[in-house]
Amino acid sequence: MSSVGKLGTPEERLSVAARDEHGNALGGIPLAQFAAPTGANTGSNDGPGFCRIYGSHEPFDAAKLARLYPSRANYLAEVNRITDENLKAGYITKEGAAQTKKEAARAYR
Repeated sequence: MSSVGKLGTPEERLSVAARDEHGNALGGIPLAQFAAPTGANTGSNDGPGFCRIYGSHEPFDAAKLARLYPSRANYLAEVNRITDENLKAGYITKEGAAQTKKEAARAYR
C-alpha cells in the first residue's frame, strides 16, 4: 500500500503557494493573463459546487488598473511582449498567442 500523499495530518499536507504583490501565485509558465494581471486569481474558494475546484477571480478596481497600466496601449503592449516571448520560447502556439492578444484587446477597454 502506497503512503504517497497520505503522510501527516490534512493541515500538514496543505501546501501554500508563494504569491506576488497582487495575490497571484508565482511559478510556472508566465502566461500574459498572469504576468500582466487585471485581477487576483486564487486556487481556493469556499463557495458551492465547482468553486472549490476552480478557485476565484477578483478583478482589480479602476484605480489599481490605472496604476499598473496608465493606458490601454500600455496594457496591450505588455500582453503582446509577454505573449511574443512565450511563443518564441515554445510555451504557446501561434493560435494560442493570437487568442491571448484578441482576448486582451477585448477585455481592457
